[in-house]
Amino acid sequence: MKPTDLRSKTMRFLFILLLTVLAIPAGLFADIRLRVVSDTAEKDLAWMPLSFRVQGDPDLPGAKVRRLSDGKELPAQLERIKGGVIVHWVSPRLAAGSRGAWSLELQSKAPKKNYRVKVLTQGTGSSRIDIDGQAFSSYVYGGKGLFKPYFYPLRNPAGGNLTRHYPLKSGVAGERADHPHHRSFWFTHGEVNGVDFWAEGAKTGRIVHRGFKGKESGAVYGRLTSTNSWETVKGEKILEERRDVRIFPLDSGQVLMDFDITLVATDGDVHFGSTKEGSFGIRVAGTMKQTSGGSIKNSRGGSGAGQCWGKPAEWVDYYGPVDGKEVGVTIMDHPDSFRHPTHWHVRDYGLFAANPFGHRHFYGRKEAEKGAYRMQKGKAIRFKYRLYIHHGDTAKSGVANVYAGFSHPPLLHLKR
Repeated sequence: MKPTDLRSKTMRFLFILLLTVLAIPAGLFADIRLRVVSDTAEKDLAWMPLSFRVQGDPDLPGAKVRRLSDGKELPAQLERIKGGVIVHWVSPRLAAGSRGAWSLELQSKAPKKNYRVKVLTQGTGSSRIDIDGQAFSSYVYGGKGLFKPYFYPLRNPAGGNLTRHYPLKSGVAGERADHPHHRSFWFTHGEVNGVDFWAEGAKTGRIVHRGFKGKESGAVYGRLTSTNSWETVKGEKILEERRDVRIFPLDSGQVLMDFDITLVATDGDVHFGSTKEGSFGIRVAGTMKQTSGGSIKNSRGGSGAGQCWGKPAEWVDYYGPVDGKEVGVTIMDHPDSFRHPTHWHVRDYGLFAANPFGHRHFYGRKEAEKGAYRMQKGKAIRFKYRLYIHHGDTAKSGVANVYAGFSHPPLLHLKR
């Protein structure tokens, strides 16, 4: 395998850096220290979830990660896999031209649990996500009249709400009571085998939660892994969705949410129509919308809905005031995501969505077929998005640096 092939495969796994470099026999983990270094960063990088795979005993009790530049210990979390473990941590920054270095201490005793993120069952059909002892969001996947899973509420770094309350809560000052299908934060599409999953009504489709593969709390991230079935109003299955979400708390209330979504044509061919009504969407808080003084920026210099709607870009950032404090949210499209760089259905009234299928509306009917997509039975398409919930505007929050860490993280190596 060529080095470039190895690099490509590494960067495609779970939005995070993964490298198998060490095999240690079972039982020999006790208090071993490893030194791990990165390649030289080509750009300034910020808020990078990193991971290092260690072959050997999957029952390793714990691990510590320490940044060698200043000796600071960073929160660490283990993921147990067949034949070993993966050690996870988050690197706040890595300057262009520099190399990161960390010490990994494999522990013989389990560390005291110190979960920053807790994923909790909340009644029937909802899982609450707490960060540092405060409610961050709830993942709603069941209940009467549910058309699709969604996250609500979504806390912003200043403590208020990031997304619009309506239709889940009515009468909030500054909010427009329109588009009731814009439920806070969701993933769907408006035309799948002729069925509308974007709108909500008597004849529309439903995305039905079919179970969790896992729910995990931890010091570095919380995780929800689930399976959904996209069905017609008669209950006929069109496709299967496999959704993996990791929530990484950062400093000062800021958060990353990484989504790895795979749609599989399990029951026949699937046709995605060319429509603006999709797909990975948020409805921002009423005071954040552009018409209320908020701002929209994209990775290619676009400013405002007029320059960002229907355009391709690696990321789009929407920011504005909530309760008198400026906060924002960026959707980032990974290079390995379907049809990267995606197009954007982003409006001045607060709708904000990544949509790789919308060419008919973005460019006109002559370009409709470039937006449509037919997936043969047994095939799959994969979407990889990162949500960055931040303080301040695009520049102050370092959106470009966070995206660089997401799209092109440096490889890690064992320093012998």
